[in-house]
Amino acid sequence: MNTPIPNLFILNPDIPTEELLIFASEYLDSTAAIVYETADNISSEYRPLARAAVQQMHVLRTMFDAVAVRVQGQQ
Repeated sequence: MNTPIPNLFILNPDIPTEELLIFASEYLDSTAAIVYETADNISSEYRPLARAAVQQMHVLRTMFDAVAVRVQGQQ
């Protein structure tokens, strides 16, 4: 029987939005480092998958940057 896993991580609701975005951005950078390293060292058969993940992370980075600019503009 598949039992749903409860949310293991609960964010403190008092964390300011800007700080949360900074943390998420740094977390994305760390993930990108892992994927870049994997893409460089994985067999050629799976390299396109790793490169696709890199492209998706670039899109996420652009989104984070856009939201950060909006948040800063609201202050």
